[in-house]
Amino acid sequence: MFQVTKATMEATCRVGTSSLEVKQTWQVDYPVDAIRLIPDVREWRLVRGTKKTFDCVTLGNPEPTIMWEFFPQASQTSKISWGRSIELDPDTSGVYVCTANNTVGGISNKLTKTLTVTVYDLRTKPMPPTMIEELSTCKPNPRTTTEKAVASAASVTETLNIMITSVISTLIILIVVTVFAIILYKYRARPAKIQKPRRAPQNNRRQVNMMNGKLGHAHLQGTPKNIQMYNNAFDC
Repeated sequence: MFQVTKATMEATCRVGTSSLEVKQTWQVDYPVDAIRLIPDVREWRLVRGTKKTFDCVTLGNPEPTIMWEFFPQASQTSKISWGRSIELDPDTSGVYVCTANNTVGGISNKLTKTLTVTVYDLRTKPMPPTMIEELSTCKPNPRTTTEKAVASAASVTETLNIMITSVISTLIILIVVTVFAIILYKYRARPAKIQKPRRAPQNNRRQVNMMNGKLGHAHLQGTPKNIQMYNNAFDC
């Protein structure tokens, strides 16, 4: 039995039965035979100042070398970068070409994929309606979604901290106001001191006891004294 798979990049030959088997494995080389972009599009519209990354995916063994070449619309000079991923120029429209190349049996094999990028400056040129629809219906980038989720979680945590601080401050203020109100209430409810009435001034006017025209005692509210009293009647 002879099997060759691109996934394992190996060829296996087995001779004999299960109990007696001879196995030989060879490494399989094959030219690059597939290339595609992620996202898999040929044109892309970009708002000036925003970021977008494209990946170039290939199949082949040995592993193909990937090169990106950018041809700016307003320049005759191209820019070259190596690697699977490329970040689009956020300010310049142009054409990006991904080239995958490997060599098998001394023969060079090459495949290319082209991407045309148009950059829109919203300050001078409005966004076309079709682009608005594309932006509203495009699928979210998992990495971007994760970053947004982390930022959202941080925002929620910060909001909770602010709310907790506000609640604690409010409780402290309520406690202080309540204690002050209780103290004020007890102070006002305390019975007032009863003031003793002033002692009336002593009357020093002499009280004369005139009985039967005899000498009596004149009583003073102070110290009693003996005072001679005269009869009101005239002697005949």
